[in-house]
Amino acid sequence: MMFRKMISAVTLTVLAVGVTHAHENANCTTEPKEKWQPMKQVKADLIKQGYQIRKIKVAGTCYEVYGRNAKNEKAEYFFNPVTAQLVSVEQ
Repeated sequence: MMFRKMISAVTLTVLAVGVTHAHENANCTTEPKEKWQPMKQVKADLIKQGYQIRKIKVAGTCYEVYGRNAKNEKAEYFFNPVTAQLVSVEQ
């Protein structure tokens, strides 16, 4: 019984690390950073579109945005830093 609980705890830890690692390796573009739009500009454009941004950062080759969209849906949003197009959403 104790061994089973230990295995479950290890499995959960590995899964959590894997999810974090996936965020860090997010792939939104193959373009070099010299072609990326400035983060401030993307943030300003998203605010104009109705996003409420709590935090924005680089995650892999994406801009990862924590906040709410124009429909007030809270999530993590991954944007292509070259085109500022939404690539994926994690609720």
